[in-house]
Amino acid sequence: MRGIPSMSSALVAEAEAYRDGLRLTLMRGAPEHVILESDSLQLVSLWKDRCKQRSEIATILDEMQEMVTALPSVTFVHVTRSVNGAAHLCAKNASSSSPRPQ
Repeated sequence: MRGIPSMSSALVAEAEAYRDGLRLTLMRGAPEHVILESDSLQLVSLWKDRCKQRSEIATILDEMQEMVTALPSVTFVHVTRSVNGAAHLCAKNASSSSPRPQ
């Protein structure tokens, strides 16, 4: 299991996590429909307007777009933080077990 390296921002970290999730989904066999939920309204907005923006995560969004084209159906939606509690617990555990730069 690989750790999550330190990121320049929470937005980059969340985008990296979604990209890795899509990659894992493709490796394990694409289900009929994939739903990506995020409590980051900024990330969801950047995804919806990915053709028009040049944010710090543009490259990650481009990689995600390539993967999404290989899936039958993908929906990316905004959810409240209270609904996304499991994701935050996973992120907290991953960040606490990640190797720290020396």
